[in-house]
Amino acid sequence: MDVRAVAQFRVARSVDCMFALRAKEIWVKVHATIEVDEFLVLSYELTASNVHESQMFCDVWKKLPENVAPIRSLADAAYSGEAGLAAARLHGATPLHSLKKNAKGLMEHRVNYNKLVHFAKQFPKRFAVSAAKRNHAETVFSMIGNLFDYRLKCRKSDSRKNEVTCKLVMFNIHQLAMTSNCRS
Repeated sequence: MDVRAVAQFRVARSVDCMFALRAKEIWVKVHATIEVDEFLVLSYELTASNVHESQMFCDVWKKLPENVAPIRSLADAAYSGEAGLAAARLHGATPLHSLKKNAKGLMEHRVNYNKLVHFAKQFPKRFAVSAAKRNHAETVFSMIGNLFDYRLKCRKSDSRKNEVTCKLVMFNIHQLAMTSNCRS
């Protein structure tokens, strides 16, 4: 298991406003842990669109199946906070999150962040090679959008979440079927 990513699904509906009928989109955000070699969604959290990714990072890690042993945590700079890095280390993963452009690593109380900055600055090529598969997580959400579309048909909140859950489960089944076909 390697990665954590976020995608959004939307449902469009019309809203009456003062002068015309205007389209309003309601988003469901998926915070997910992705196995980047097999392109499988291992755990996920569904929230409203106004919830920041870093707030859900620990919860997604807690929902990992017990038989999954994470190796690395690959994520963008939004997860480079001390809480995100500590959550990855707590589950046995080495955090290789992207750094902010102005990263210095001088804050004494941010031990995990200092380690990450030091590794990235000291060994830039090795860091780049280690973090190269982070794009696979975005590829998973692109594949889900291509297979099942990003639009949601349900209008109720619970129904939208169920629809997104079904899309994620169907995608995992699709990926398992494709890999079993390739192996046989």
